[in-house]
Amino acid sequence: MAMRKVYSEIKGMKLKEVPGYFKPMLSMGYLKKSVQRGLDNYHAKYIETDSIEPLFHVCFGGMIFSYLVALPNERRHLEHKKHAEQHEPSTGLYCPWAGFCLSAPRREPECLKWWIEQSESALLKWTVLDSWLATKEL
Repeated sequence: MAMRKVYSEIKGMKLKEVPGYFKPMLSMGYLKKSVQRGLDNYHAKYIETDSIEPLFHVCFGGMIFSYLVALPNERRHLEHKKHAEQHEPSTGLYCPWAGFCLSAPRREPECLKWWIEQSESALLKWTVLDSWLATKEL
């Protein structure tokens, strides 16, 4: 709806006049007024009518936010799974601090290096290194 209004307003302008039309819309005062107008419209539509929809907005917004926060960790796990599939399967090393099995296929130094680079905590790094050294035949 808003895009239709903008399109109908700039449809008859020359190309040199279009930046002059949009420049005032990028000022802080205009942005503040737009946000305030949007909040007032939301309040009039949902809060004053005692609607249940703001509760749904909070619930679904919280779900989306938690998904986005967990996404980097999930991507890291998927990357590790893809990396582990490149090697022959073997028994993994269970790390109690990480709470999951640290797969170290064939106990190769490349896998160890990859795990240390991907690990975010120093304790997890030392656990991987210690577990790998404990399984090496001296």
